[in-house]
Amino acid sequence: MVGFSFSASPTAPDVCPTTLAVLARVRDNIARNTAGGEDLQFVFVSVDPNRDTASKLGQYVEYFDTAFLGVTGGQRADR
Repeated sequence: MVGFSFSASPTAPDVCPTTLAVLARVRDNIARNTAGGEDLQFVFVSVDPNRDTASKLGQYVEYFDTAFLGVTGGQRADR
């Protein structure tokens, strides 16, 4: 399996939707034209864990591609 990750927040009105739409087209193109391309995994990593719950992220990324994963975590220790 090959994976790509993208870090941002769904509340960013310009960057996130545009980038996720482009990544959805990239994933679709690779999956259709590359042997084993269906094993490609894209992961959206939230940088705002206080607002972005796992449920919200799941709904958000599925709008762009049902194969995308949305993940979030707690506060970073180095902040």
